[in-house]
Amino acid sequence: MSYLLYTSCFHQKQYVDIVVNMLNSYFDVIPENTNIDFLVYTNTEFRTLIEAQMDGKPVKFFEKNFVKTMNQTRISKVDVFDFPDIAQYDKIVYVDADTMFLRDPAPLFDAIVEDVVYAGGEGNILSEANYWGRSLFLKNDSGCVDQEGISVSCLGFKNLPEIKKLFSKIKQAFYLDMYQNKLVFYDQPFFNAHLINNQMVNKTDFKNLVLSRPTPEEAAEKRLVAVHFAGCPGHAQIKLDLFADFKSMYVWSKSPDLSSPVDTQPEPLTQDHPEPLDQTESTTREDTMVEDTIDEANLITFIRTTNPNYTFDEQSKRRNLFAASVSSSHVCFICGDTALPAAIIINNNPAVKVSIVESLVTSHVPQRVNPRIEITSADTILAEKRKYDTIVIDERDLLEKAILVAMRLSNPGTIIVVNGVENPAVATIWAKYVQMLDMEPSTDIKYKDSVTQSVRVIR
Repeated sequence: MSYLLYTSCFHQKQYVDIVVNMLNSYFDVIPENTNIDFLVYTNTEFRTLIEAQMDGKPVKFFEKNFVKTMNQTRISKVDVFDFPDIAQYDKIVYVDADTMFLRDPAPLFDAIVEDVVYAGGEGNILSEANYWGRSLFLKNDSGCVDQEGISVSCLGFKNLPEIKKLFSKIKQAFYLDMYQNKLVFYDQPFFNAHLINNQMVNKTDFKNLVLSRPTPEEAAEKRLVAVHFAGCPGHAQIKLDLFADFKSMYVWSKSPDLSSPVDTQPEPLTQDHPEPLDQTESTTREDTMVEDTIDEANLITFIRTTNPNYTFDEQSKRRNLFAASVSSSHVCFICGDTALPAAIIINNNPAVKVSIVESLVTSHVPQRVNPRIEITSADTILAEKRKYDTIVIDERDLLEKAILVAMRLSNPGTIIVVNGVENPAVATIWAKYVQMLDMEPSTDIKYKDSVTQSVRVIR
């Protein structure tokens, strides 16, 4: 049997480096006698750039030069049946470009047994976020029962006319919605609606082989074939940094044979990397403010050791009361007024360590305020590949930069608190990234002020 693995790369030249990174990870793990061909669906310009970095490695290309927009790029994965040599392949697997291979991908093809599409189950189809097709399912059946959705970052299927026809219908529905409704969400909902409604999907088998943003320890323990770095679409450097961070911490097995046991256990991290928090069930309910039990006398005394002129008024107390419920071990503040919340956190949590980034413009020389609080710079903690389980953003002028820095400092399960959402400009930018990064509401922060703060968790 002959197998085809493929990805697509259009619209943004910076994604050429993402594809090259994935291809290199693939050739690092693939055996010499493989029956798998790798196809890149792209344009002539990007093909030339990719080939120049492949050092003669056997990559096949399928070119179309009319795919130019982001929406055309998103749905391009269904065009694989237009590839002139497609008939010679028995099974086909699509992977998003922001994927890293950890082992020989042969198990992906071995898993494809039934005449359906294989995809990893995730999320829920009636999720308010609409990532898995809520509006499409309810439009088809207002009494639709909720169930697990699927990720389309990795899809496997046999080379069958039924699959080709189904992909064609998905593409038609996608473009129809794009023209009629301005396409307020991406291609994944359409795959969910068509594959699930037609009972043409296996949600379980690929979930054991590919996951989105697992920890390196989890990926090694589960012996994943590949990992997908979801989120941050359009920000190639963020993804490349995530690749590098993961690769530096992942313990590579000496043998790619899935039948042999792992002979190397994950080693303790040399950097100060906390274990990610368990992700709680998401909810759209906003917690109301409750009274705290902070020892104000001790708190004021501590704050004034670092800032003698600090005014501890009721307004500032209410705005920063969220800090009383932060149970994380490692917390990072990005800009803004940090004295009070930092003090509340260490006053209520004796195990916590706090990093404060005072500016995203100037690079602050790291210094210790006390054994548990440091003032540092984004450059320093990024270079040290630190990870935090709670990040508080209080930046206004460079909010987007602050969010992208926070993403690089996060693990799955990291909680991000954004202050200032009562400001429409802040709320608009934050809403864009919440959708872009697939973040969910979090109830871990008990005392948040719903008017001025948004609390989300990285999936």
